[in-house]
Amino acid sequence: MRDLVVRPDSLGLNCTLLNRAVLGTPVALVTAEGRPFRFPSAFALVPGVVVRVTAYADLPASACASETLEVIRLGDDLLASVTSVPLPSPTDTDGNLLDDDWERLFLAGLGSDAFAGLGSGYTLLQAYLDGADPALPGSYGQRPPASLAPPTVDISRLNPSMVQLRWQFPPAYFPRLEFKLQGVPVLGGAWANLPATVEDLGGGNSRMLAHAPVGNTAFWRLTLRLR
Repeated sequence: MRDLVVRPDSLGLNCTLLNRAVLGTPVALVTAEGRPFRFPSAFALVPGVVVRVTAYADLPASACASETLEVIRLGDDLLASVTSVPLPSPTDTDGNLLDDDWERLFLAGLGSDAFAGLGSGYTLLQAYLDGADPALPGSYGQRPPASLAPPTVDISRLNPSMVQLRWQFPPAYFPRLEFKLQGVPVLGGAWANLPATVEDLGGGNSRMLAHAPVGNTAFWRLTLRLR
């Protein structure tokens, strides 16, 4: 498994090139047949996005890069993932997933890091969602520590016209957040909600099904915000 960073020229005609997230060195992605690997057309990835790819690494150097990875597929499935994006909401105007009034009451103002640690694995976000006082450790220990960071979204292509997004989030806190799929035809334009409904698969697992755009490539993102 590799964490790779999308480059401005990642989706070239002859090569699919990304950079190693840590080293910054180029990596070429190919299919089992040796052709340049192509991401689903609905997910034309923006430069700088980190993509997690499961692939075979025992390939010789190619004309595109000294390191070449064969992306693993299950049928038409793509084993790759991106991170969801927090957005503002009427009660969370700075989009940090903490209610504004709660921040003013307990943190003396807006703009705090919701994922700042409080010790023993707890974060400000969990203290808020549990209705606790972050200054009183005993008030936010009623539930075990939970991983509440924006979930990583696994992207797979069910067929040429349908894309599936799957992610995990602690079920006790899932009802407090709203997940939406948004799209825009051209970067720099206004993002708009797309008609995709969240399905609860149980055990903290969720998914969305969405139709791949017809015609021009669209840019998509999965967002979350406070309800």
